[in-house]
Amino acid sequence: MDTEKLYDRDAFLKEFDAVVTDCRPGKGDTYLVTLDRTAFYPEGGGQSADHGDLGGAAVLDAAGAEDQPVYAAVRPEGFVPAEDGPLCCKLDRVEVMGRDISVVCTHPDCENAVIRAIITADSRVDTTRESIRFALKPHKVFLFHRDTQVRLDCTLR
Repeated sequence: MDTEKLYDRDAFLKEFDAVVTDCRPGKGDTYLVTLDRTAFYPEGGGQSADHGDLGGAAVLDAAGAEDQPVYAAVRPEGFVPAEDGPLCCKLDRVEVMGRDISVVCTHPDCENAVIRAIITADSRVDTTRESIRFALKPHKVFLFHRDTQVRLDCTLR
């Protein structure tokens, strides 16, 4: 399924909801995540890419990337618990690892059995809840070409 281009209908759209349609393990400890729709116009044809944030995480600029679906890979330490975060996962368990906490969770569209988010012990996770929402640290998110899985040269904004 291709990502719906909301900017084709409304070039001034400032807010939108999106659903994770695909999530799979990437290279190393990363995960490749695809959204079902976006309002962020990519750079191309002389126009600069749109910038903003998703749940408090800065949107990455993929200069020169083709207008096509991409995978976003998130390192385990790139997840930040956030009540209004754009990524909602089913909470499985929490494991203490020294000064860090490993949040083990799942998402129905993830090909990997689990998603493991590493957060600081200062963060609190309500283990009585069935789900957890995350924002993402922009410097821990990487974009990859969907077909070749080659990492795209991205600049944080």
